Amino acid sequence: MRIVLSIAAPGGRAEAARWALGHLLEARGFSVGERPEGSAPYVLLVYGDAAKEPPPGVPVVFIPSLRVEFLHGAAPPPPIEIVDRAGNLSFAFPPFVGLPAGEPLWRDAHGRPAVCRPAGRREEVRFGFDLTAAAYFALSRIEERTGNRDELDRFPPASSWAVRRGLLCEPIADHLGRLLGEAIAEALHGAGRATVRVLPWPEGRPHAIALTHDEDLVIRWERRLARHAAQALAGGGRGRVAGLRLFLRDLAEGRVPQTILSQRLADRQAKLGIRSTFFFLATPSDRFARRYRVDAPPFRQLLRRLVEDGFAVGLHGGLDSYLSAEELVYERRIVSESAGCALAGIRQHYARLRVPETWEAQRAAGFRYDASLGFPDAPGFRAGTAFPIRPEGTGSFLAFPLHGMDRALAAAGLRRAEDWERWSEPVRIVNGILDILWHPYFIDTDLDPEREALTGELLEWVAARKNEAWVATLDEAAEWWEARRLAAVSGLRADERTVVRVRFGSPLRAVHLGAVPAGSEIRVESADGASDVIARGDRVEVGEAAAGAEIVLSLLPRASREGAL
Repeated sequence: MRIVLSIAAPGGRAEAARWALGHLLEARGFSVGERPEGSAPYVLLVYGDAAKEPPPGVPVVFIPSLRVEFLHGAAPPPPIEIVDRAGNLSFAFPPFVGLPAGEPLWRDAHGRPAVCRPAGRREEVRFGFDLTAAAYFALSRIEERTGNRDELDRFPPASSWAVRRGLLCEPIADHLGRLLGEAIAEALHGAGRATVRVLPWPEGRPHAIALTHDEDLVIRWERRLARHAAQALAGGGRGRVAGLRLFLRDLAEGRVPQTILSQRLADRQAKLGIRSTFFFLATPSDRFARRYRVDAPPFRQLLRRLVEDGFAVGLHGGLDSYLSAEELVYERRIVSESAGCALAGIRQHYARLRVPETWEAQRAAGFRYDASLGFPDAPGFRAGTAFPIRPEGTGSFLAFPLHGMDRALAAAGLRRAEDWERWSEPVRIVNGILDILWHPYFIDTDLDPEREALTGELLEWVAARKNEAWVATLDEAAEWWEARRLAAVSGLRADERTVVRVRFGSPLRAVHLGAVPAGSEIRVESADGASDVIARGDRVEVGEAAAGAEIVLSLLPRASREGAL
């Protein structure tokens, strides 16, 4: 059934709240819509006005709207840890409001109830803090709009509240979203109702991984040969012996193509059965370096081969195009012509990103997603989330968070499979998508002989994760995320069982639906336009759904079957 938002916040806070709550609910797979007519069941999510009595029997979640300065860009106060019944860590942000007498569902680190079920109101759950405002602060990047900028007009990590609090490696917004999802499940449980949500990734995979590559620098054989000859004669930082060894290697190899590093990366991935996303520059030079001509024959061959082999190709936006839709249109056309296909995605060179102006320019230039939302030298969650964001006012445009770049990850000591497992755990916990940036030039043995082995360890780890994670290109992830958003759940009736309808607005394959509360029994009543629809306990697997397909499900709530939570 759908989630109906009731928002009573002053001024522009109402739209900000609707956007932030929309992201949290979409990430968890809930449908948001208008209040249905008649007696069709729904869940009421109230933000800012707990005085009104909700309709009897309707599951309801209350979140207070408090006066908080961090909605205007000021730094939030230190969060307080809370732990849910499953032992998952989340964060509550002061100030707190008094909660009515009843059953505390979760407490903060000081033992105070943070979320409760009021006495005599089994179908009601109340928060004691403004979850919505805290999520908006992280997701909207409001602190970047008035914060410091570096010499490249970038928001530096040192100015980030999360970095200063040591919380950059925590997906804070996603923790809040999980709390909200659990509160909805508690309210449904108390009302004796159930619904389904659309699980985040194909085949019900608990998380996703996207490898990405920015083609910044290429090998120029004649320059490398001259550099190593000079080193063999004069010494230099790495010594004459090393210079002579490299010079002899260059002669033995002969002239190598500028595209060799990207070719090697793609070949190794193809052998492992994984695919990634490559971003290419359209500008042959900038004030920092001479780059390459993406429209030259070797690059045209490389880009078209990548596309044919199932990789994704996007634009690496030029150094000075991050605020100009006109320049981005020009750059997009050059790379698109070389690739022989339209480009869906972009990542700005040097991660030059101004929120929201860069996203507005990219959207106006025809891109479907951006992948610049990260810090080059600080791995973590710049926006507090491991899910794609739909920036305010950009419609279906997506911003994929970037969670780590090669040199920063290597500096953090990530070298073996167990290191990658440990670092990626926060993404797995919240069921998000992990975006790792690995430059092709990073595997150049001239820079560091160990880097190629390090790259191999990363690729082997990703390939080994295929049994659990969905390993995809960002083009695939963007297409999936948009089609998933168009799968709407609405309630039909509620008696002993809750009956819901799932309507697919866009074709979807291998989509899974999960019962809320978990453990509720699902039965398939009908399927029109969908094939291979199978109910397995509290999940439904859909092999393929056409646009306009409808599935009707009936759910026996867990409360009815077990009698207690």
